[in-house]
Amino acid sequence: MRTKTNWKRFDSLTDSDVHEAVKADPDAAPILDAACFRRAKVVMAEPKTAISFSLGRDVVE
Repeated sequence: MRTKTNWKRFDSLTDSDVHEAVKADPDAAPILDAACFRRAKVVMAEPKTAISFSLGRDVVE
């Protein structure tokens, strides 16, 4: 399958190019660095409670 990606351009990008592109894009998630992971906390989720219910056919359709 052929893509529209310019792989030569992609391969030529430096880390600096990527960091600048991320900074310039307001929709991009920040690049996570070692300091971010040092501040991270492991949080265990509360157990879930299983429930079930029935819906009438007229409600589903």
